[in-house]
Amino acid sequence: MNGESMRFIALAFFLVSSLSYADDCVLKGMWKSDKEKTLADLEMRSIELTAEQRDFFYGDFFGKLIIDNNCSSYITYFDDEVGGGIEERDYEVLYEGDTSMTLRFEEFNGEMVVRTLMLTEDRNCYSILLGTLGFREYFCRVN
Repeated sequence: MNGESMRFIALAFFLVSSLSYADDCVLKGMWKSDKEKTLADLEMRSIELTAEQRDFFYGDFFGKLIIDNNCSSYITYFDDEVGGGIEERDYEVLYEGDTSMTLRFEEFNGEMVVRTLMLTEDRNCYSILLGTLGFREYFCRVN
């Protein structure tokens, strides 16, 4: 192989690698609320809950929400509402590190918010702080 052929192959490899990397994003795919991890986080923090909050959180609330995510928008629905998702919403990645991502998005009430997701080491789950209660809801990748 001559030098020109090698340069062409190297350039082609670089372009293909760049294109596939540009299309790749950590959040792409389907994520489901993980009840066990979320309740473990709640327990670890020893948060005092009212009886009503305890019944709600430990009842049938967590573990049902699914987030279908591409690299710039998402659709949410509950696992018994497949195909009946809430409207698509855009988000913007403000920061992406090894263990966290900061996103800007519109909440369901129309308010623009900035939230930080904490990624697990294998990046197969992430958690997000739930309001002022001080514990995190976990979402894990659906295969």
